[in-house]
Amino acid sequence: MAYGFQAYTLRGTLPPRADPWLCGTLETRTQNPRARRAQAERQAELAYTIDFQMVVLERKAARAAGERTEDEASVLQARIAALNEALQRACAEHGLVAVQLKHAEDGLGARGATHVICPR
Repeated sequence: MAYGFQAYTLRGTLPPRADPWLCGTLETRTQNPRARRAQAERQAELAYTIDFQMVVLERKAARAAGERTEDEASVLQARIAALNEALQRACAEHGLVAVQLKHAEDGLGARGATHVICPR
């Protein structure tokens, strides 16, 4: 089977090294072996670069979709837990202050006093 243009997946595989005598132009066939090797190396490097760029873009797309690594997820869960604790403390403090305010207002109302607004 002659090596021609073959479709292949870039992810995980590289194209087979094609024999320049079986495919390519007349110019490719007449080049010296060193130039053919250099060209083949450039093509392999280009295929590797394209594969790497595809992986990077896939990771960026996954990250944009909200996927996180296990380490990032554990850090975020710890931060969520700490913030929930702070929220519970703030809610408890708010409840105490609200009760104290209610008692103070009830005390003022029982004495017949009104709120005094101080001018600025």
